[in-house]
Amino acid sequence: MLEKRKYRRFPVLCKAESIDAEVIVLDMSREGMNIKSSYYFENRNNISFSLVFPNFDIIKIVCDIIWDTKNEDNDYHYGLEIIKISKEHEATYLLFIDELRES
Repeated sequence: MLEKRKYRRFPVLCKAESIDAEVIVLDMSREGMNIKSSYYFENRNNISFSLVFPNFDIIKIVCDIIWDTKNEDNDYHYGLEIIKISKEHEATYLLFIDELRES
């Protein structure tokens, strides 16, 4: 299958919180991420998240849901595209991605 992503995804486990639900980040790239949650997001646009990295850095991002699936455990997996992040938080996010790439 031909890969459509511009940037490679890196496996990671970190916590994210939205207004609606707690989620687990399974992998991430420079422009998006794959998350898991027991919550079904009806609204698919402009979802605000706070990412909590293993080093306890917290950054705020806004994402759109590109795809979703429901697994046999009744959890939902979502593919997210980052649409908004502050310059300060973007630098922290990209540094984290670079550290994943090097590990």
